[in-house]
Amino acid sequence: MPDPLSLALPTLFFAGSMAGLLAALILLVPGSAAGREQPGVRPIGWSMALGAASMFVLWLESRDAAAGPVPVAGILALGQAALLLQGCLGLFGGRQPAWLTPILLAAAAPAYAATLLAWPPPASFLLIAGLHAGFCGLAAFHALRARERTGRSFRIGFGSLYGLLALLTVARVADVLAGGIEGAPRGVYTETPLHEAAALVWALSPLLTALTVLGMLNARMSRKLLEQALTDELTGVHTRRHLLDEAPRMLARQRAQRRRGAVMMLDLDHFKRINDDHGHRAGDLVLRRAALTMRRALRADSLLARYGGEEFCAVVPVHSEADAAAAAERVRLALSAQPVTVGKRQIRLTVSIGLAVQRGDLRFDELLAIADDAVYQAKARGRNCVAGPGVTGAGAQAAVSPRARPRPGPRARPA
Repeated sequence: MPDPLSLALPTLFFAGSMAGLLAALILLVPGSAAGREQPGVRPIGWSMALGAASMFVLWLESRDAAAGPVPVAGILALGQAALLLQGCLGLFGGRQPAWLTPILLAAAAPAYAATLLAWPPPASFLLIAGLHAGFCGLAAFHALRARERTGRSFRIGFGSLYGLLALLTVARVADVLAGGIEGAPRGVYTETPLHEAAALVWALSPLLTALTVLGMLNARMSRKLLEQALTDELTGVHTRRHLLDEAPRMLARQRAQRRRGAVMMLDLDHFKRINDDHGHRAGDLVLRRAALTMRRALRADSLLARYGGEEFCAVVPVHSEADAAAAAERVRLALSAQPVTVGKRQIRLTVSIGLAVQRGDLRFDELLAIADDAVYQAKARGRNCVAGPGVTGAGAQAAVSPRARPRPGPRARPA
């Protein structure tokens, strides 16, 4: 009675060739979402195409349609593994000498022809299988050692698949050397569990590769869309939406660590005049430069967002009100010291900063309202100053009531 698994292998080879062809079309068709991804996608797409061709040849051989195409399947499989390695390097960012793969392929071509002509069939299989295992093993190594967190499960799945395939191929090579494939000297598969398992993994690898690569691309696309939703396109800082979501969690972490957080409202002075006198392109340049200067002046663990128009909001971990005031003053001085050049003219930047410091059980919306009120005080004092608790010297302001409640919307304040 025929072995059920052996009967299923031709079907698996055919299904694998069709899946590989479909994956190649998805990855290589111009204008597809995947085709516009990183450079590594296209080599993997061509790898899928060669894998599909190799699978189709194996399907023909498994049905005893011809004995001759088996060497062709080995050549196609070797090219598939080489392209897979190059695609893996591009997709996951691995490094290896650029000359390694071309040199190995250039040396393998004449060596393979010589073994086909001068040695028994297992010799050619040993050569191709050894190189195939090496390329698959390197692809698995680069995938598993990559540090990217996005799509981590897909990356690990990709590396595990080709690590397993490399190990099974090495085991088949060892079986050949031990003289255990007399029934199939070309090394395609036999009815032994080892060769059946290797053939099964090899047949399914195009489909699994397509799933892991597309999963990785989808994960990166989701991350990119999320970053776009949470990042202000003009200035590169966070959006108001992200601020309102993340700031309460950030303040809760500060409270749990027995630390405090400061909320700063930063309003660029006379911004409407800049737009009127120099144009909106100059205004956009001022916003970008101001955001960059603020990020550099604030602590690395601060949260900075564009709140609206020329207004920015920052949440900064601090130890005391004096510490918060010093941080706000550092931002003010940094902006004052960085004029923006537009054409042959320089635009001097100043900012009015309202400050609120976490105390008791104040929520973020309450701190935001306090800081917003403090900006009005800074504007009333003549702009280019800091207002809020902890401010000393010429810029000293009375603390706003800590129980002030947020208004439905921001008031129109002087530019």
